[in-house]
Amino acid sequence: MKITLLRISSIVSLLLLGAGGHFALSQHLEIVNRKSLYSLTKPLDLLPHQLGHWTGSDKPIRKEALIGDDHLLRVYRHNETGMELQLWIVYSAEGENRRHHPLVCMAVDGKEEIASERKSIGIDEHSTPIQQFCFKTSKQPVWVYYWNYDMLPQHRELSSLQKLYRKIQRRFPSVTLEVFIDEHTPGTREAVIDFVKLVDSEIHPWLGPGAVRDSRYMRVSILDN
Repeated sequence: MKITLLRISSIVSLLLLGAGGHFALSQHLEIVNRKSLYSLTKPLDLLPHQLGHWTGSDKPIRKEALIGDDHLLRVYRHNETGMELQLWIVYSAEGENRRHHPLVCMAVDGKEEIASERKSIGIDEHSTPIQQFCFKTSKQPVWVYYWNYDMLPQHRELSSLQKLYRKIQRRFPSVTLEVFIDEHTPGTREAVIDFVKLVDSEIHPWLGPGAVRDSRYMRVSILDN
């Protein structure tokens, strides 16, 4: 009888220990889903309208383009040359913006890439460049400068297990930045890259210290109806 009671007691203790361990592990992993770790520090529409010699004006966003959780569509005009370009920024707490790469969205819109114009462009000492793309349209080619930031917690904030769990469960929040222009000469290209540098430098306070730049294409399938 005593042996049976000891066995029951041991089993109960193991069950309690397992339940306690499972609860502790769940709590440890659930921390990675706290939005406060990854959210933008302020709304995107607070990005300055004046960037160097460029003055911006906000534009309405089509309903079908409203992916993610915060957006900015703004046309910037150079105060001296009159040159215009369009800035599109989108933030998604679930990283859904990473599915909307220029190579995907332009293909869906029926615009063919001019592959010879694709280039990787370094804009600073950072090891990750931005990407230049060019697409045919019914009027004239349009150039797109693309990059994004994945908003990761600082290394000290998460354990290796938490990072793995987050990676498996869902994407980290992310911000996509795209600059569009429909004229492209050596002079305009230099001006666009200078503008990209201004935007990239200005956006950092919105992102937090754990943001990591990327510009790789995350392949998705395009299904015909």
